[in-house]
Amino acid sequence: MKPLIITIILLIPFVCFSQRQTAEKYKNAGNEKVKEGDYQAALENFTKAISIDPTYAAAYNNRGNVKMTLEKYNEAIEDFTKAIELDATDPAFYINRALTKTKMNKPKDAIEDYAMAITLKPNDTIIYQKRGLLRYDIKDYKGAVSDMDKSIALDSENPDLYYYRGLFKLSSFEYSDGHNDLFKAAAMGHLKAKMLITEVFFENIPDDEIFNLRVKSSMKYYLKDFAGAIKDLDELIKRDSKNGRVYLHRGIAKINTGNSEDGCDDLKKALKYGEKEAEILLKTYCK
Repeated sequence: MKPLIITIILLIPFVCFSQRQTAEKYKNAGNEKVKEGDYQAALENFTKAISIDPTYAAAYNNRGNVKMTLEKYNEAIEDFTKAIELDATDPAFYINRALTKTKMNKPKDAIEDYAMAITLKPNDTIIYQKRGLLRYDIKDYKGAVSDMDKSIALDSENPDLYYYRGLFKLSSFEYSDGHNDLFKAAAMGHLKAKMLITEVFFENIPDDEIFNLRVKSSMKYYLKDFAGAIKDLDELIKRDSKNGRVYLHRGIAKINTGNSEDGCDDLKKALKYGEKEAEILLKTYCK
């Protein structure tokens, strides 16, 4: 009997390997059906792979993705949870479950899954971004800003991240920093940031007329609407006639519209009220 026992023991790894190979063929076939948009056939292939190898975490995950696409969210959650039970080290399983929970309007549960994904993949900027957006949705603005900080540290050339962080900072009353982030996003070509600056941003300013005018004028200046900027700066000067920074900006704007004489007068006033930058501009444009 001993030789027979040894033979059976030796065959077990071979059988397991053979099962996984067969299951993988069905999983790959399911992937192809997903690409073709034939989701029912994809489900059948993934289910066949699971029936052959019930320990195949990737097959559960892929089937879960199809079920999520078909809006069978509870079934999708079951598949992702099973995948995690079989392999708790793959961040994709947590991410996919988080996406499903988001679609089910369970942001707090989704945030927990993203947190697990981050522990497994701490240098993935997308995970921080997705969690940040969810934190924003539940009004955890400081948490949302923190996630965008981390995301930007990993991908500093992505204008989306500055745009989102700008929105989050405005919501957490960090108006100056939020304004700066939106400008940075716009400078990097972000269309929504530009639209927000020109059309919506003004309505999101707190009820403070001077602050409102300051932001409006700086936006118009940035967009090279110098005439519009001058009008806002005129109003600011009526309210604060000794603000050197305002004279500096109005002087530059006037010079850009071809009115060098008045522009130079404003630069002189800016220098009088402590704006040292005006001295260099005077030497350059007001000889």
